[in-house]
Amino acid sequence: MRRAIRCVLEEYGYTVLEAADGEEGIARFAVNTVGIDLVLCDLVMPRMNGRETIAGIRGRRPGEKAIFISGYTADMFNRDGLMDVDIPVLLKPIKPMDLLRKVRQVLDS
Repeated sequence: MRRAIRCVLEEYGYTVLEAADGEEGIARFAVNTVGIDLVLCDLVMPRMNGRETIAGIRGRRPGEKAIFISGYTADMFNRDGLMDVDIPVLLKPIKPMDLLRKVRQVLDS
């Protein structure tokens, strides 16, 4: 899924830095803080969930724009306390045009 999202975004002119998990994402953000305008992050990941990952990134740059991606239903992550009201969620499977619309919407907000 990560590769497919990367391909869609790059095809439409976006530059993508990819990370395998939240810890690597925070590390890559720390090195590239200036060039990152938006973080796309799976909500459920091994070792560190998406909410923890975004908190780590926002600890370096408060207000960093983000989109969560999840294969789980909204009621499941609401129940588990993973939802964050200021971060939109795209549910898998994601249609390429839905991804592109949401990315543009969040970047323009």
